[in-house]
Amino acid sequence: MAKHEDKSEKSFLSTAAGKAVLAGVIIAAFAGGVITAMLINSGQTETAGEIRNSADVSQKDESKNDSAAAQENGESEEDTGTVEAPFKTSGDFNYNEVDGKVTLLEYIGKDKEIEIPDKIDGKPVTEIGWSCFEPMEGKTTVEKVTIPKSVTTIDSYAFANNAKLKEIVISEGVTEIASNAFYSCRSLKNPKLPDSLKVIGDSAFAYCKKISDIKIPEKIEKIGVNILEETKFYENLPEGENYLNDGDIFLCYKTGEDDPGPEKISVKDGTRIVAGGAMYQISSLKTVEIPDSVKYIGPEVCNYCSAIVLYVKKGSPAQDYAEELGLKYENY
Repeated sequence: MAKHEDKSEKSFLSTAAGKAVLAGVIIAAFAGGVITAMLINSGQTETAGEIRNSADVSQKDESKNDSAAAQENGESEEDTGTVEAPFKTSGDFNYNEVDGKVTLLEYIGKDKEIEIPDKIDGKPVTEIGWSCFEPMEGKTTVEKVTIPKSVTTIDSYAFANNAKLKEIVISEGVTEIASNAFYSCRSLKNPKLPDSLKVIGDSAFAYCKKISDIKIPEKIEKIGVNILEETKFYENLPEGENYLNDGDIFLCYKTGEDDPGPEKISVKDGTRIVAGGAMYQISSLKTVEIPDSVKYIGPEVCNYCSAIVLYVKKGSPAQDYAEELGLKYENY
């Protein structure tokens, strides 16, 4: 699995205050009756982590902050031109409502145990938005969260960096846990994933140090890169090929220290999913045989593998993957 920098501490620039444009400073000097003025404006944005859709995430975060500022200043959506729906508050949540569905934007309470409502103002809560529970400046009280059946999506960084979060109850109905959703929740233990789950994004549970056991639902369709990096679960995996759900998922090939890995990997017949990053950075790898049973291959599955050739069945999803990424392949 790939390694990347642990980003459990949020920088100042990721807070609402840090994203604000610094106040202009005017320096005036009088020379020969002419006034010289200089206005200095400085602004910078920074995403909470490196993810594939960083531009979208940055825009979403800025819209969230701009919306809050607009509400405080009494401005409408037309005045700011930055958000699609008005920013609202109900109880301990800031939220948006679009097409009759509620997305939670930010938790503003201080409770240790939280039951997310299934409805707000009579509208179903369907999404826990980007960075909703991620603590500002490292401050958090949340230890347990229960997610209702109405929710279908847990967005990127929704719970990331919650050092005190120990338990998450995810009800049936959630279909997607997006990239970095629970990144670096260091106290989180062995969450039970619902059978309804279809997608697990990149690094969804990475750096959740206390996860030692987790079952991937049988109906899963897509698995991103390094979903369990730096967890007890990954640490306990043996070197070599690691499959889940009786061979249905090829999670990764784990190399030992100073081990370049094999020159050839043959994915087991009957495997349906090859997880993102499954053969990441195996420098010696030259050929990979992928059976026709494989229906999905995750991102970055063979990145930085030199001279790799995929052996795939003509017209298979594996061939489509090879063509999309410009990888060498041969049909069998």
